[in-house]
Amino acid sequence: MLVHAAAGGVGHIAVQLARAAGAGQIIGTAGEAGKREFARTVGADAVVDHRSPHWAEEVRELTGGRGPDLILDGIGAEVLQQGIGLLAPGGRLVFYGSSGGELEIPRVSVMDLIGIKYVTAFALSAWRGGRPHEYEAGVAELTRLLVDGQVKSAVHARLPLERAAEAHTILESRAQLGRVVLIP
Repeated sequence: MLVHAAAGGVGHIAVQLARAAGAGQIIGTAGEAGKREFARTVGADAVVDHRSPHWAEEVRELTGGRGPDLILDGIGAEVLQQGIGLLAPGGRLVFYGSSGGELEIPRVSVMDLIGIKYVTAFALSAWRGGRPHEYEAGVAELTRLLVDGQVKSAVHARLPLERAAEAHTILESRAQLGRVVLIP
């Protein structure tokens, strides 16, 4: 499994959920050395710098040439395109955000999927509205894992609501390890 932005608010939870679910090998990506170390501390077996021009080759080497079976992509842009080419046969890429700064979602050619590859998107609000029973079960399971201590949400900063602009600055600079929480 490959988790992009493995030190971010969603990524660090995804790494832990994968570990709790019994994923064999979890590879993360993160742009800075401190973030790569943080991703290892939350359960990633290996972490590569997705800004490196050779990150995809590094991931392929880490998977013995096969590529990951599952990629969670909250970066988008060129990283998403490279991820499709990186997937193992029968692999799935789940796109859930575009932190790469580009609002245009990359086009996926049907020819990119010839190796029996699947690309899908995820939005929590769509899951909640479209499949409420699955959503409720998922929230209950995540809550159980949090209460049991199997998953821990790292909080980079807790700020009063009046400092929301500061919270946005932290997020936009990509400086955070884990979550940024606003307290009303």
